[in-house]
Parts: sequence; C-alpha cells; structure tokens
Amino acid sequence: MNNFIERIKRYLLGEETASERRDLYEMYDRIDESDTLNEEQRAKVAMRVRRRILQTIRVEQHVSKPFPFLRWISAAAVILAIVGGGYWLTRQQQRPATVEELANFEPDKGYAVIILPTGEEVNLDSIPVAQSIQVGNTIIARDASGEITYKSIQAGDNPIYALQTPHSSISEIRLSDGTKVLLNAASKLYYPAQFGEGDRIVRLEGEAYFQVTKTSSRSRFIVESKDQRTIVLGTKFNVKAYDHDWAIWTTLEEGSVRVVTNQNNDRNVVLSSGQQAVYESAELRKQTVDLESALGWTKGLFYFDGTNTADVLRQIERWYDIDITYKEDKTDAQYSGKIPRNLPLNKLIDLLIYADFKVDPRINAENRINLIIN
Repeated sequence: MNNFIERIKRYLLGEETASERRDLYEMYDRIDESDTLNEEQRAKVAMRVRRRILQTIRVEQHVSKPFPFLRWISAAAVILAIVGGGYWLTRQQQRPATVEELANFEPDKGYAVIILPTGEEVNLDSIPVAQSIQVGNTIIARDASGEITYKSIQAGDNPIYALQTPHSSISEIRLSDGTKVLLNAASKLYYPAQFGEGDRIVRLEGEAYFQVTKTSSRSRFIVESKDQRTIVLGTKFNVKAYDHDWAIWTTLEEGSVRVVTNQNNDRNVVLSSGQQAVYESAELRKQTVDLESALGWTKGLFYFDGTNTADVLRQIERWYDIDITYKEDKTDAQYSGKIPRNLPLNKLIDLLIYADFKVDPRINAENRINLIIN
C-alpha cells in the first residue's frame, strides 16, 4: 500500500510511468463489479479509497519519520475518482453496441462546403458535373472530372474562400494558379480567389497534399499551418497540422521545400524528396520517411509504419467520426500495416482485436459509437 501511495503522489506530479497508470486503471476495474452503480455507490467507493489512504498514512507516520502525505489526501481521492472515474463513468453511462449496429454502421460523411466571405456555405455536392452555379459575386464550377474551380466576377475583388471537408471524406480543388490540393477529412483550407504577383499564401487547418504549379514569376507558394510555414516554388508535398495532434508533419514527395517556424525565422529546415520535417514542442527536426506510408491517405488507406497507439486511434476516430476512449498503457507500442479506409467498422474492430486490443463498443446518450480500448 505504501507503494500505492507513492504512485498516487507521482501521478499528481505528472511523474507516473505508463505501468503505474495502468495499475490505477486496473484497480478501478476491480472496484467496478457492477454496471449499475449509481451516484451514491460511486461516492461510497471514493470514500473507501480515501479512508484506506488515511489509514495507510497513519501507519506510515508511526513507523517512520513524518512524511508530508496529508496534503495529498483530498487530491488523491479526487484523482482516483477522476483517473478511474472518467474511464469508469464512460462505461457506466453507455450501453453495449450490438453486432448488427456495428455491421451496419456508416460514418456520417456530411458534405464538403466552400465558405464564402459572407459566411454562406455552398454544398459542393449540389453542383452537378460540368456545370456551375453563381452565389453572390462568385461562380463555382465542377468540371468533367469532378474538380472544383471558382472565380469572382466583381472587378478588383479578391475574396478569401475556405474549403472545409467533413469526417470520412476528402475533397480536391484547383487553385487559381493551377495548384491542385487534396484535402483530408476534417480539414479546412483558406485561399484567395486569385493569386497576385507576389507570394501565393494559403492557410491550412488539418491535412492536405499539394501539387504546386510553378509560375513564370517564380513566386513562392506558402502554406501557413498552426506554428509554421512551408515555402516552395513548385513541388509535391503534404502538410499534416491538425489542432489536437502533438506535432506538425511536413513531407516532401518531389522538389524542395523550406519549413520555417513562426516563433523564429532562423529556425528552419530544407527538405529533399523522401524527407519529413517534424515540429514538436518548439523543436524542428528533419528525418527520412517512407512516402507510401506518409501519403497513404491520398490512396484511400490507413498506412501505419511504426505508428504509436495514440496516433493510430486518433486517425481512426477522425475518419470514422466516432469516439475512442483508451487507457494509455500502450502508448509505447508501435503498429505497421495497411487498412482500407472504406472498411466496415465491425471489420476494423476485428483487426484491432487481432492487434491485441481489448475493444468494448458502446453507444452513448447522443447515439454515437464509443470504442473503449483496453
């Protein structure tokens, strides 16, 4: 028990190991003997935990020098309720998903939209192939291949548009200079109606693959994303910069790019084909990368190449538009393999189980699927 108290202390300080965190979760699994515990019962469990901590502290103080455990008592009881409680309550307040529900599950793909300067949204699915529509001063067209183009009909007007993709869907657009952009799920690209003579600047939230067209003036193409800028002339590259990801990844397929941090222009790297810049915790580094893996999403694949647990589950959660709750005791594990993105959810769960995950599919109060991963 003394060792247990020490683990609680390290948890409060953020110094716990993955193994210790797993032990805390397992303790709550042992407590969780019923799927019907109410608020009063949960409060009693928390009180028992607090009482056990107090008893242990008293014993500790009798047999050794005083140790400042008392200041941890209330916090420890609360932390235990939170550590297990968030995971625990997640399970208690949801019902198991049936086999039929998982087999028939289809992500709500929604639709890609172009957001006009007025804030008005245009559903791209509403534009027939080889036709166009006019919204205000903007003409949006879809060519025979399904590619979207647009233009402003007001002289001197150069508005900023945004292309936004939903979960489970990707969209392609051709910018005014001929540059092609493939936008991954749950992403947003801001761009002007027309590029001028100077730098061609776009802003990305999420992930996109760019095929940049060289211009006669050799103007630079700049992608702004979170805390960095990617600067190119003409090339093929990928930028992954989702808000909740732990880093920004810039991968070069062809040509040459320079990645510059917003905090310090002197902090930059130049990439050659097959290299990747990773910007994490204010540090920018360069590494060699497998292009097939980094660009797998453009081919309709989850492509994992030594990918850690958190990143694997985050990609799945984002694409399928589901919730995933998992114990972080597998964060050091790495996974490799290819998975089609159109795989039915029940088949994907089978693969997760094959990869040694324990999966508890649940349906929450909002009728959303939540995979609880052990």
